[in-house]
Amino acid sequence: MRISRPLLAWLFLGLPAFSATFGTVVPVTGTFADIVLDEGRHRLYLANMALNRIEVFSTNTNPPRAANPIKTSGIPYSAAISRSGKYLYVASYDTATLDIIDLDKNTVTGRVSLPAGPEGVAVGSDERVLISTIGTAATNAGSTASPGTNTLLVYNPSATASQNLLSIVIPPPPSTTPTTPTTGRGTQAAPAKL
Repeated sequence: MRISRPLLAWLFLGLPAFSATFGTVVPVTGTFADIVLDEGRHRLYLANMALNRIEVFSTNTNPPRAANPIKTSGIPYSAAISRSGKYLYVASYDTATLDIIDLDKNTVTGRVSLPAGPEGVAVGSDERVLISTIGTAATNAGSTASPGTNTLLVYNPSATASQNLLSIVIPPPPSTTPTTPTTGRGTQAAPAKL
């Protein structure tokens, strides 16, 4: 038993010194909000909040090599790649827009105005895009959403332009009034002392 304790101590304290390191540190400028891996194209997309653009890195070289960045309409908070791998959807918070980037052309090919500032974006298996908003950003002209209204939006890229954005309003939780316990016995307002 005495031999096994030093062996265990060496295993727990000494083996981390032999652990493998992987990857390469690549210097980048800016503040990043999200990262998306495009395995098919061997690219990595980083949402650069400081420079209002998507940084593109080629991952099939070591170290990863920076490619031409893609300018967004505002501060990119979140990004998601389509299931087909053709588009990158970028939620720009301050301009309340969803930028649609064609990854074959590396350019913004579409822009969808949103009723509130988006915070997150995800793509479903049916290629529809779910966008979460907080509702406190400046809203676009003609928007009916009031500031502070939390809303989920569904963008359908295959629908017509007038019907491609569906709003799902999340109502506030119902107010509940306190109820008294129904034990059949009287209850005390303060804990009893023994």
